[in-house]
Amino acid sequence: MTGVGFLGAGAILRQGNEVHGLTTAASIWVVAAIGMAVGFGFYVPAVFTTLLILAMLVLLRPVEMLLFHRYKKIQEAVEVKIAPP
Repeated sequence: MTGVGFLGAGAILRQGNEVHGLTTAASIWVVAAIGMAVGFGFYVPAVFTTLLILAMLVLLRPVEMLLFHRYKKIQEAVEVKIAPP
């Protein structure tokens, strides 16, 4: 799990005030956990978790885009107001 944590940390990138790759890092960790469940023979919980995570990633994507779009609009409005003349 420590190695998987390092892989996930490597997926997270920071550019200024923006952070990218959090979903990817979380997905790497969950896939490792699902792989461990399969390795231990817990097939039903692994399939259930796989379906749950896939549904969350697909269904929450539009919500993420909506919130990101609103945040960008607010950020641009604030930058325009405080920009020096």
